[in-house]
Amino acid sequence: HGGHHTRSGGSRNTADGYEVGAVSAWNEEKGFGFIVKDGTQESIYVHRTGLLHTGSLNEGDFVEYARTQDARDMERGKDRAVNVRVIGSGRQRDRTRSPYGRR
Repeated sequence: HGGHHTRSGGSRNTADGYEVGAVSAWNEEKGFGFIVKDGTQESIYVHRTGLLHTGSLNEGDFVEYARTQDARDMERGKDRAVNVRVIGSGRQRDRTRSPYGRR
């Protein structure tokens, strides 16, 4: 019996427990940034270690993510984003920083 993990298109709602948001800030040097949850003004902390398939984000990227809390987050009453996947890029990137390295 396979679990009920049907990923149907249509609604903006992603798999169980996943949310969608846009990257509002990213500090490449320090390797962390913030995601604003879609439809709210809530800002969620994201660290490079929480990213899937990539080592960095770009401001304006649309991402899918899950929330978690470690001990420090609990103390602060904050969540952090993990399993972050880029699902779309909000603003046109300038071609010179193409992630595919085309010259």
